[in-house]
Amino acid sequence: MATRTKKVELTQEQIVGATLNTPELSQHSIDLNGRTFKIVDLEYDAYMKFTLYLKPLFVEILSKAKEAQAGGQGTVAFSMADINLDKIFGMFEDTLPQMALIVLLATEPTTTLSECKSICKTPFKMLELVLMQITKNNIIEDFTSFFPQLARLM
Repeated sequence: MATRTKKVELTQEQIVGATLNTPELSQHSIDLNGRTFKIVDLEYDAYMKFTLYLKPLFVEILSKAKEAQAGGQGTVAFSMADINLDKIFGMFEDTLPQMALIVLLATEPTTTLSECKSICKTPFKMLELVLMQITKNNIIEDFTSFFPQLARLM
């Protein structure tokens, strides 16, 4: 007996998002050093590498998080006052340029790390670029929804 493949229905938003995930059609961009760079969803391998660079931040947040019960479901709550910003900046001293490079490589595949640093000029512009990518890929939403699901399984 042959098995049937379940047909997956895509929402209009998903179809538009996939269509617009090209540099030419992307609605997200940043101006750096007189040039405009488009922000697109990262491909899987780039997404994984980018997310692994965020791991120290996730570990820091989780180390400060307190488990609470809300309506029978585990939630994670923390205050930014609990986060050591000096430690956070120290974590990204070397990885911030690497993360910015991943973002630029998604649309400018020949960019080097040296060019990335020159294009961004400052760590704050690099951080702006990285935060735009975090927003574009919904990384915070994915992160915050994953751990309560994991907690319910434990």
